[in-house]
Amino acid sequence: ELACPVGIVNIIHQAVHRSLLDFVFLIAMLSVAVGMFNLFPIPILDGGYALVYLWEGLTKKLPTEKTLNIAVNIGMYLLILLVVYATYSDAKRIFFKPKAAVAAQAAPEQAPAEAENVQE
Repeated sequence: ELACPVGIVNIIHQAVHRSLLDFVFLIAMLSVAVGMFNLFPIPILDGGYALVYLWEGLTKKLPTEKTLNIAVNIGMYLLILLVVYATYSDAKRIFFKPKAAVAAQAAPEQAPAEAENVQE
């Protein structure tokens, strides 16, 4: 799932309340995820620079400045769209809980009553 800072804080909050090991594992996984994301071949990220260096190594010439500017702008727009989508996804998850989640919260309350009926 994709999460913006609000969702990440919520996930960290849950991990802290479970155990210290869960919290440390989550922080390590976040660090790896950020590192992997940074390697995406989007021109504004490190992976984009690696792609430019690869292009230079294969063709023996740099892309033109105009081409680089267009690529950086497209990369920036993609990142902005990703942040907007993640924020929308978090807001939807926070304010509009799916019916399955509401039913799952109600199910544990009904389970003891059903268990008593089975034993009788």
